[in-house]
Amino acid sequence: MEQNNENRVTAEELMNNANAEFVKLAKDGKIMDVIDTVIKLDRKVLNALTIAAQNPDATDLKTSDGWNFKGRSVMPGEKSIKVIDTKYNTIENEEIVDGKVVKSVKSGDRTFIVNSEFDISQTKVKTQEFADKYDQSIDHATAAKNLSEAQKALEGVLDNYKFSYTPLDGVNGACNTDQRVITINSNLVGKELLAALIEKIGQALNNIVDRGNNFRGIVSSEDRNIRNIENQLVAYMVGKKLGLDVAAPDLSKVQEWHESKINKLRSNIDTAVGNASKITTAFGTHFEKLREATPQNDTKQKKDEQVM
Repeated sequence: MEQNNENRVTAEELMNNANAEFVKLAKDGKIMDVIDTVIKLDRKVLNALTIAAQNPDATDLKTSDGWNFKGRSVMPGEKSIKVIDTKYNTIENEEIVDGKVVKSVKSGDRTFIVNSEFDISQTKVKTQEFADKYDQSIDHATAAKNLSEAQKALEGVLDNYKFSYTPLDGVNGACNTDQRVITINSNLVGKELLAALIEKIGQALNNIVDRGNNFRGIVSSEDRNIRNIENQLVAYMVGKKLGLDVAAPDLSKVQEWHESKINKLRSNIDTAVGNASKITTAFGTHFEKLREATPQNDTKQKKDEQVM
């Protein structure tokens, strides 16, 4: 098995190469190819492109220890895939409180490092029973066919949000982040209802994100456009995972943009990746708990409101 220090490459080199590829693909009108790669690998832009450059067919990556935990082992002679990882330096502090020494540890500066991972195609089953135990992941698209439970799963993504369903004219829903209320058009049914929920939940999550230095000084119309892109990206990413027909955002003008603006778009995509992951993770957790609560011999679990 390849060691982590073989063919030493720095995180900065990987990031620079991936960013150059991102700009090139955007300029070539292939920005949706980038987004589809991001969805397939469930990674942020630079890591997704770094992985794809080394193995275009990769789908599911973990460290060697990660695969061992899943009951699989890396096959001899397999070359690792370099990925960009984050390391936080810890800062230890001591202070006197009421005459006693109190020690504390907090995260310090963030640094980027190179880690080695392997695709599932580079592994083999080590212990079948152990592998089977951890390979029973939820199929999100299948789970989404159970509409009532899918709706509950999505409503559980956000803390302290209320959901209401009422007839609306010309819109699929609304998200009031101040009052923490999401309203969905009750005329929607089936997958259209789930898609509307995903879009508005994504809007709520995107609103929480700190815009950071990248977006300081922009006018309100630009900020609205940025948020609209992020909302559409989240809906598209989660929709693909759940097997829903959600329209892709219109990014046809991106190839005309200046490189600095394209790099800002990368931040938008990364924000969407993080929030889409929050939704799909909560969705999967809901169905995992549902499965655990269902007797193993109950093979006819209720499948109400199946989507045709």
